[in-house]
Amino acid sequence: MKLSVRTGIYGMLLMGAVAAVLFAPSKPDHLSTPLVEATRPIPSIKIPAANEEPLLALLPREDLLGRTAEDTAEKNPFSKQSWTPIEKPEPVKPAPLPPPPPLPAPTAPALPFVFLGKKLEAERWEVYLSRGEHTLIVREKDVIDNTYRIDSIAPPMLMLTYLPLNQSQQLAVGHAQ
Repeated sequence: MKLSVRTGIYGMLLMGAVAAVLFAPSKPDHLSTPLVEATRPIPSIKIPAANEEPLLALLPREDLLGRTAEDTAEKNPFSKQSWTPIEKPEPVKPAPLPPPPPLPAPTAPALPFVFLGKKLEAERWEVYLSRGEHTLIVREKDVIDNTYRIDSIAPPMLMLTYLPLNQSQQLAVGHAQ
């Protein structure tokens, strides 16, 4: 069994500590620093003599320490408590909210049509409109998808009525040429 250098050092330190304990003096012959007496007196217990009367009454805490702000039932469990119920004030009712403002009247949506062109044929105007990928040819009194009715075509304006709300709208179609 081979011991390392570290194990050998620890073993020597252990043997030195054991020797110091065994050969240490039991009591020091003299003290290196002088004793200092206490500056405040040690409280002593007064034992009443045979002819003295023992203490019979205890003083209230308030007389000894004075009343503090912490002497409330919530913070101090030893404070005075009363079992009479505390009357709670009536809760304050919030002011009633004003009625909401009336909703605005419904309006027709923006026109989904784009003007492409117009043509006068047999003294009646035809207007070419586009909605998405569809092209529409409209004349007066035509109804488009049960939603819009063409009321009049009088360049520069095309008058339509949005049928669900019966509201009139206009689309610019340019001047007559």
